[in-house]
Amino acid sequence: MRYLVNRPTPANRSLDPVHLVNDFDRMLDTFFGDLTWPRSDSRLPRVDIKREEGQYILSADLPGYSEKDLDLKIEGNLLTISGEAREEKEEDSKKFLLRERTSSSFKRSFVLPEDVDTEKIEASFKDGVLNLSLKQSEKVQARTISIKKD
Repeated sequence: MRYLVNRPTPANRSLDPVHLVNDFDRMLDTFFGDLTWPRSDSRLPRVDIKREEGQYILSADLPGYSEKDLDLKIEGNLLTISGEAREEKEEDSKKFLLRERTSSSFKRSFVLPEDVDTEKIEASFKDGVLNLSLKQSEKVQARTISIKKD
């Protein structure tokens, strides 16, 4: 047994156009690396943001990360979420047949609305999901302006 997974070779592969396009895409990916954008396998976390009564809820999927791998920063009205997951070092005596899990990092920033009270942001992390509660400030509320007659 030479490979753990059978890989098609040119000898046993048809000249199907789908295979040709996939091969060409793989060649471009290896040549240009991460410069091809947007990518479906991007390292940026997927985020949902919703508005609830008196707050915004931001949920980010971060599989493979733990709370100690994450860093949250507020600078003015800019919220930055970053993380770095390091690859586990194992003994050299163990031989891998396939190794795809490596170190990874990301950095993603969001401009916060004016009505977010940055002093009352709360964060929780459970099962690979980061949840941020962004409380709305009581100071910034909509008000009506009356128009005076001249």
